[in-house]
Amino acid sequence: MAQSVSGNVTVALPDPAHPYYAARKASLDGLQVTSAQYPASREGLGGTVSAHVGTLPSDATHLMVLLPDLVGLTADDLRKTLAAVTDVPCRAAGQDGTPGHPVVFPASVFDDLAGCDSGDEGPRVVLRAHGYALVPLDNDHAVTDLDTPEDWAAWRAAQQS
Repeated sequence: MAQSVSGNVTVALPDPAHPYYAARKASLDGLQVTSAQYPASREGLGGTVSAHVGTLPSDATHLMVLLPDLVGLTADDLRKTLAAVTDVPCRAAGQDGTPGHPVVFPASVFDDLAGCDSGDEGPRVVLRAHGYALVPLDNDHAVTDLDTPEDWAAWRAAQQS
């Protein structure tokens, strides 16, 4: 039986002047999420995570960092990753052990995350300092990252065959 996971979902959006802002904002219509804009997101994932940690409620127990371009992730993948959290962060991985996303941070590292505001390296510093458990997910869901229009086209073509 799948474990129930509850909590607030906040989606970090780019600046409204960003060319993809309107489409990304529209994709959230009807979902039970809060959208937020963090000026520090210009510094990369570290800036976004650092800024967001400062907005968490005082009783927050975990922070799941999830990238939007990991198209294979399922709700079961998220539950499996969250269920693996102990007193150290956990990080989803490909079937071969390649680290990916999501990453779940326990509250015990929130202060460290708040101080990691430069580039994408910020959260990795916390993972290196505290260690983490790897959670392999099926079908490389944790590492199928589509960054370019060509990546998306190839992925869509593979889904149709």
